Amino acid sequence: MQMELQLTPQAYKAVEQEFDVRRGYAKQLIEARRVFQRRAQMKAEALGEAGFIKFAALSGSECPDLCARIREELDGGTDRTLALEILARVFTPEIDREIISYFGSEYAPIEAGFFETRPDEPVEATDAWHCGAGPSRFLRVMVCLTGSAKDGPATLFCERPITAPLKEAGYVYCQLENRVVDLNSLTDALGLERAVVVEMDVEPGDTIIFDSPGILHRRLLPKHEPRYVMAATLIPTMISWRQVTDAGVLPLPPGTGFPPLPGFAEEG
Repeated sequence: MQMELQLTPQAYKAVEQEFDVRRGYAKQLIEARRVFQRRAQMKAEALGEAGFIKFAALSGSECPDLCARIREELDGGTDRTLALEILARVFTPEIDREIISYFGSEYAPIEAGFFETRPDEPVEATDAWHCGAGPSRFLRVMVCLTGSAKDGPATLFCERPITAPLKEAGYVYCQLENRVVDLNSLTDALGLERAVVVEMDVEPGDTIIFDSPGILHRRLLPKHEPRYVMAATLIPTMISWRQVTDAGVLPLPPGTGFPPLPGFAEEG
């Protein structure tokens, strides 16, 4: 299997070197934790044992209007104000506690935007099992504005225990052409226990927050109708998300990724 898929053991270390070290995200996490003032609010285990949580952030009745607005935004660019309005609904005291417990610090969206997924889109290599490439600590937020009753789940997740051995084996962050949709064949060939796969069914207005670099996941295309989602990526910060976004720079447009952090990234 390693020869066939050309797996590179511990390939994740190169990803950590790029984002945590060269781009400065590990240093920012250390500083964010150093100045954090709300440790008393943290819980012992963030995002549950599985590494993801689902909850209702919006009412289903308001989602059709939001979908209509999103269709307009997709033609004219991301409405930053609308994205922040939705995130304010997501970051309730209970969810805020989950997030600060994951980071051990304050947090903010480094990017946010709206997405339409159509049934006739081609299946991409990025739709196979993978972990999010970036710093070793970041969260992905998906606010689902359409439900899964007609079209099936939008995202599949593996429970956390299988991810670490697949990182060591070199599957996680392997070349795109070596990604698989059948994890059982991969784990069987590597002599690992089979993964527990969770199908995440959602109602309109449900939100999923997950440990993108820490658990394997993959997207499924809708079967009948377009799917609409507002997605954001969270990173640790020294000040609250409101203070960060009030400065007018973050969140960046979707697809920006993780640029080098001023004051923390390596020079040159």
